[in-house]
Amino acid sequence: MSAFVIRMLVVPVLWVLLIGASPNIAFPDTVTIHEHPKIGLVLGGGGARGAAHVGVLKVLEANHIPIDYIVGTSMGAIIGGLYAAGLSPETIEAQLQTIDWTAVLRDKPSRSEMAFPLKWMEYDFPVKLEAGYRQGRILFPRGLIAGQQLGIILETLAFPRSHIKDFDQLPIPFRAVATDMETGEMVVLDHGNLPAAMRASVSVPGAFAPEEIDGRLLVDGGLVNEVPIDVARQLGADILIVVNVGAPLIERSGLASLVGTSAQVLRIMTRKNTAEQLASLSPKDILITPDLQLVGSTEFVKAREAIHSGEMAAYSMLPALQQLSISEIDYRAFLDRQRAPSQPPPVMYFVHLHNASPVADEIINRQLHIPLNQPLDLDVLQQDLNRLYGMGDFERVTFVHDETHGRHGLQINAQRKPWGPHYLRLALDASDDFSGGSTYNVMLGITSTRLNPLGAEWRNKIQTGATRLISTEFYQPFDYNSRYFISPRIAIENKISDVYEDDHRIAQYQATSYSSGLDWGVVFDNSTELRIGMLRDRIEAGPRVGAADLPQYDIEQGAILTRLTYDRLDNINFPRHGAFARLEWFGARDGLGADVSYDKLTTEINKPVTYTHYTVLSSLRIGSSLGSPLPFYDEFSLGGFLSLSGMQRGQLTGQRMALGRMMFYRQTRNPSSIRFAEAFYLGGSLELGGVWENNSELTLQTMNLAGSLLAGADTVIGPLYLAYGYTQGGHHAAYLYLGRVF
Repeated sequence: MSAFVIRMLVVPVLWVLLIGASPNIAFPDTVTIHEHPKIGLVLGGGGARGAAHVGVLKVLEANHIPIDYIVGTSMGAIIGGLYAAGLSPETIEAQLQTIDWTAVLRDKPSRSEMAFPLKWMEYDFPVKLEAGYRQGRILFPRGLIAGQQLGIILETLAFPRSHIKDFDQLPIPFRAVATDMETGEMVVLDHGNLPAAMRASVSVPGAFAPEEIDGRLLVDGGLVNEVPIDVARQLGADILIVVNVGAPLIERSGLASLVGTSAQVLRIMTRKNTAEQLASLSPKDILITPDLQLVGSTEFVKAREAIHSGEMAAYSMLPALQQLSISEIDYRAFLDRQRAPSQPPPVMYFVHLHNASPVADEIINRQLHIPLNQPLDLDVLQQDLNRLYGMGDFERVTFVHDETHGRHGLQINAQRKPWGPHYLRLALDASDDFSGGSTYNVMLGITSTRLNPLGAEWRNKIQTGATRLISTEFYQPFDYNSRYFISPRIAIENKISDVYEDDHRIAQYQATSYSSGLDWGVVFDNSTELRIGMLRDRIEAGPRVGAADLPQYDIEQGAILTRLTYDRLDNINFPRHGAFARLEWFGARDGLGADVSYDKLTTEINKPVTYTHYTVLSSLRIGSSLGSPLPFYDEFSLGGFLSLSGMQRGQLTGQRMALGRMMFYRQTRNPSSIRFAEAFYLGGSLELGGVWENNSELTLQTMNLAGSLLAGADTVIGPLYLAYGYTQGGHHAAYLYLGRVF
């Protein structure tokens, strides 16, 4: 073999060996790539002010600044966690501006998803506070907000990457900072369920219920480290970009309420740790402090303004930020890694139920519609969870996206109410017409739930005031779907009723009734219920005020009662959407023990129509005796606020009744924080109606035209009204009214 051929064979081999043995040898035609410094992004806590973080992210992306680590506290943990999971700043911005923050902060089940028995209970107990009773102790919720709505939002947004349990394996390594409620220690969350970690970091004590992770009760990380610079350094960041959105101390004028002083305590607690963290910044680090003077910590509806402030603050630091920019090609590679993959939902191969409640597994499973071996429908899953939450038995119902051996699935977590399953509810109603006509009632409800696997309940009411009441009812479903039920009940009631002649009150009667009944029913869905029952009642009545010769009454009742109810209203106090209808027939029969046989049919329809903040609520009530004379003690009546406003309550009585009403109101505030009142309203009503003895009297000329002007508030203890009403003929009255009026 010639020397030339040998060189042709040996030289390539030596060349390959040389390259393989010396990978770091630089050749003249190669380009030396300098390693970019590791950049850590620190996003501080500040409630709604934290939306400014999104504006900062938009500027960082526009200037090709990659992020190697993200550490966040509170709202910073939510924005940072979503970005670390692959959401773009634009997507996060859109979500912040479309979320119904009023619903998130109210955190009650949507009435459309609420179980029908709970809807019906709202008519007696419109109060928004609930307590529990167990082992001789009265217990309260662990926070004003359980966090159900926020949890569902976070779980849905982070879903494409929420199966990743090691936060170092996210597109951008991430840490969330929380506080151990028992020890007061800082907890740095680096693994587990990402939505739960974000939710824990934002749980302001007293406002949000704590999040339990690995056996620890965790709350807002801002209590111990609102701007966690030290955590980012421990991850290995060379340069830090720090965004501080903490709120300043409240001035004296804002400390006149419990809310203000409580907020000030939290700000004082976080002020020291924030100052210590900021003092540790080096000259190469970049501090961004958005101007958020016009955005409060609870004003989530101002997300747009906060995001804009974040952008402006980042642009003011642009010369320093641009020193960290990389090439467009390299930044595109960064975004390709960071963005969540655009792909169909994964196929679900398993669903595991973790049920930490007294509700039977079979009841929960029948509310879930998650087919196996098919792609997950997140919308259907959300509806299922909302329906479960609407049953009223759970503090929260959440899901966890799991992946085992490459197979995706879900874990459904049903978390019991720590203050259940025996519940106390309080109801107040009071009225004053400023003319001597004032009444009040206080009602206590005591309900024991989940008494057997089918979900039996024992419901008790005690009321004092103008009407005194003691009642008990046992509600027993027949199946796990809670569709069919039976309900025996007994009650003793004592109430006072005024008797009018024309415009004058001539007497006041006090009546005591002893009643018992048994209902059979079917719940068609969360909006419709049919009841058919039998009633026995004895009424003893006598004059309390009036002439000495007024008669005494001792009346026996025996009747069949049928009631069909449809309820899709979104709010029982000031509805804006949905509809309500009820048809009720009462048939008293002497064969059932009644002194008088007669029929009484009542129908009611309420339909709100809303445009932006304006609502028109149209209502119609009609009552008829179906040709049989009603006894005087069961005639229809009208009069009072929104029932021919200006007249006295029950001033008109007769055999037939009709009332049409158009109530209009404007929501004057879209609240973004927890206050005594969820919303305020201004409006009025137009009313047309009357009562008659027979059909021939029912004409437009015999109807009464009335109206009112009102201011209302949807408070935590029920709807509150201040109103003035007038009915033609000179009837007028002012009203201060607490309680449901329709």
